[in-house]
Amino acid sequence: MAALAKVGYNRVFDGGIDYEFFSPVRAEDALMASSMIKNIAERKGQEEKRVFVFTETTYTNQNGDLVAKLRQTFVYS
Repeated sequence: MAALAKVGYNRVFDGGIDYEFFSPVRAEDALMASSMIKNIAERKGQEEKRVFVFTETTYTNQNGDLVAKLRQTFVYS
């Protein structure tokens, strides 16, 4: 996120990843991923402020069936 770097948040850390699976994926499946930012929150720590960016990526197959979700948190400081 270039905008966060411009205002002084130069470091990014992996805040965690969570996968949820709904149906099997086969070798012949064509998958499509769609990502979105679900929330952004600024929190003040003991020494500095941090920005938490929460994203969600959904994976669907060629039939439009939801096969998996990925939820990820990025921590900027």
